[in-house]
Amino acid sequence: MRLAGRDLPTSISSQLRQIEDILEPLPKYMSEHGASTEQQVLLEAIIGDYIATPLKKYLAASEQDRLEGSSATALFSEQLVLLFSTAQDLNLQIRSGAITELATYARFLNDKFEPSMLSGGSL
Repeated sequence: MRLAGRDLPTSISSQLRQIEDILEPLPKYMSEHGASTEQQVLLEAIIGDYIATPLKKYLAASEQDRLEGSSATALFSEQLVLLFSTAQDLNLQIRSGAITELATYARFLNDKFEPSMLSGGSL
């Protein structure tokens, strides 16, 4: 994405960088902490298709259509707003998933090793 920056209006380049800043660390985080198949597929789709395809189409437009304030720039910007929101949601889901799993495991350990009221407090 950064390679295309010189051919993009500043606002579009900035939006792409914001999305990249969210998505770039996710593969490493996912490999270390895990993620659902759906989350992995969505991340790959965002990077490989949902950003790449409209970016290629936008770059194929004439220079006039890629100026700040053009209708093509406004349309692409709207798409990037939606992708930014989706990237934020995905990031939150992945990171909160790890926290949820940690909390679930803590409950399991608590249930497994906490003295039972039925046994009078002894193990």
